[in-house]
Amino acid sequence: MASPGTFARLEESLAAAVRGQGADPGAGLLERPKDAGRGDYATGAALRLAKTLKQNPRAIAEELAETLAAHEDVEAAEVAGPGFVNLRLTPAARCAVVDAALAAGDSFGTQEASGRKVLLEFVSSNPTGPLHVGHGRAAALGDSLARILRAAGDQVATEYYLNDRGLQTDVLAASLWLRAVPGLQGEEKPLPAGAYQGDYMKEVAAAWRRRHPGGTLPEPPWLEFAWPDDREAGARLAEIARRELGEDFEALRKYAVEALGAMIETELRGFNVAFDRWFSERELATSGAIEAAIKKLEEGGHVYEKDGAKWFRSAAFGDDKDRVLVRANGELTYFAADVAYHADKAGRGADLLLALFGADHHGYVPRLRAAFEALGHDPAKLEFDIIQFVALVNAGDRIKMSTRAGSFALLADLIAAIGPDAARLHYVLARGDVHMDFDVGRAASRSNDNPVHYIQYAHARGCSLLAKWGGRVEELPAADPAHLGDERAAKVLAELNWYEPTLRQAARQREPHRVAHWLIALAGALHGYYDHVPVLGGDEAGLPARLALVAATRQALACGLALLGAGAPTKM
Repeated sequence: MASPGTFARLEESLAAAVRGQGADPGAGLLERPKDAGRGDYATGAALRLAKTLKQNPRAIAEELAETLAAHEDVEAAEVAGPGFVNLRLTPAARCAVVDAALAAGDSFGTQEASGRKVLLEFVSSNPTGPLHVGHGRAAALGDSLARILRAAGDQVATEYYLNDRGLQTDVLAASLWLRAVPGLQGEEKPLPAGAYQGDYMKEVAAAWRRRHPGGTLPEPPWLEFAWPDDREAGARLAEIARRELGEDFEALRKYAVEALGAMIETELRGFNVAFDRWFSERELATSGAIEAAIKKLEEGGHVYEKDGAKWFRSAAFGDDKDRVLVRANGELTYFAADVAYHADKAGRGADLLLALFGADHHGYVPRLRAAFEALGHDPAKLEFDIIQFVALVNAGDRIKMSTRAGSFALLADLIAAIGPDAARLHYVLARGDVHMDFDVGRAASRSNDNPVHYIQYAHARGCSLLAKWGGRVEELPAADPAHLGDERAAKVLAELNWYEPTLRQAARQREPHRVAHWLIALAGALHGYYDHVPVLGGDEAGLPARLALVAATRQALACGLALLGAGAPTKM
């Protein structure tokens, strides 16, 4: 574990000064000045304190500046504007990050364990088809966030909630039946409305036939499928399949769900995403946990009956309306399963239950918070981040995605076209809560216009230079500030010193894109240094310091790339 860096030490001193004023320092006390010429760090803490202390913010800033100026890492602390304090580090403090990065290695920038336990759920796509590019965004953001939170000191467990029960898996079983039987008889007919249409079902059916070469499934009554394409088509298809298949229906359903679940897990592993746990909704149902959660809501007076159905009083807890738990026909709703799932989460001892939801699940948030609170849990432990839609752009055209119609852009195809590193890094360039156009052409290019190439090439250039030197980085002496005072070195040092606060901000605000943009800035600084400073050909006295700066930057790039689940190639 790396020791606290300059930023952490300064922030703690500032926090102590704020507490000395009798106020809560909160988070994010230090920030980066918009103008690098003003200093290395800045703080607007005095503006926060002014209202609480009922004092002039500039007067408070003067006191804070006096305290901070005495810090061993600070060369100057100057008050600016209505109450900002700009901090300029000493040359030694500014260069200390070089030695820190080399000493810490892969743990550079990581924080001490916080003791906080986080349960992070993401992706959780229904096992009814391969992952499309929209799921890829959730996977990249979720896995990157897990890595960032761990580096920030949290104990993180990742989870995929597998919706392996309900109507969609019944329709999946029926779709497999329609594909499997015609294939056995050497013919293929168009599938009816409501069925999963994608070619992947042909692959699942072929695997089923290989496992059951004799084939005892009944011929589908095709005439009964001549209904219009309406919202009930899937349910009607599943109903016919259950009737015709009898006991074989459950075997088909189980096989299809397992096959699609395995397909999804394989695709995610190819994307460098692995979950600590795959949570089965079906197991939740068979264990009686859903009925138990409903019973607890009933005992709390939060359930009533209307039109033969059981309703949860969700509106009493801030939702826009009440929600059905059990339909009039006795069927449990998906919401009922979600209530039980979050109750199960609450019982596992995590301090924070974090979930990434797609934009189409935005309405689920208030009802889940309501049920969580009604069950007696603290809703403050729940956090839902909404991931907006992503459009795959190819030659200026957008590709529409629909799982049942089979007309979607597969994540596996995207990865095959541009590689997992390029896909992952492009997904996290933008905040998750904004719509994204994924430009495949840009992601595939090998030019500086492609941020992924730009970052990885910077790392490879550093490796190449150090290999050309041929010495041992571990034997380099401590970086001498006297040889790293030029403008190009200063830019590299500024970015290196901003890694620790970037990691903290990314973890605190759940924003992996901060790490991605820091990587771009650091890569740019190293490219500039490499292009304008003769690292190997300059004065001999400054060679160790220059080499150490390059080695530290290479290490920082590798650490940042690892946080985003991407590799750091040594050659390109």
